[in-house]
Amino acid sequence: HHRARPRPLRYQSLERDYDRSYAPPPPPEDDYYRREPPPLFLGELQSQNSDLQRELGNLKKELELTNQKLGSSMHSIKTFWSPELKKERALRKEESAKYSLINDQLKLLNQENQVSASIILIDGTI
Repeated sequence: HHRARPRPLRYQSLERDYDRSYAPPPPPEDDYYRREPPPLFLGELQSQNSDLQRELGNLKKELELTNQKLGSSMHSIKTFWSPELKKERALRKEESAKYSLINDQLKLLNQENQVSASIILIDGTI
């Protein structure tokens, strides 16, 4: 007496493939990254890479030359200028000591002259 009603269409379509396993399609992003880039784009990247590699090589050479120049300058300073400066300082020190000694002798001579002059004045012999 109670008759089964037919199921609406939307439920039937959901149950139709029930016994098959379901595999969702891969996301579109994965497919995007798997594609080969256009050859023109690849060529541009290779050209840019070559240019950058060449520039890197030039900069490395320039750095090496700068380091060599710096090394030779440092060697020059250590082997030539440093000993020269030491000699110059030693000469100045020696000259300063001589000047000081001569100055002291001059003071002594001046004092002796003053004493001699005062003795002469006191004696009145000249």
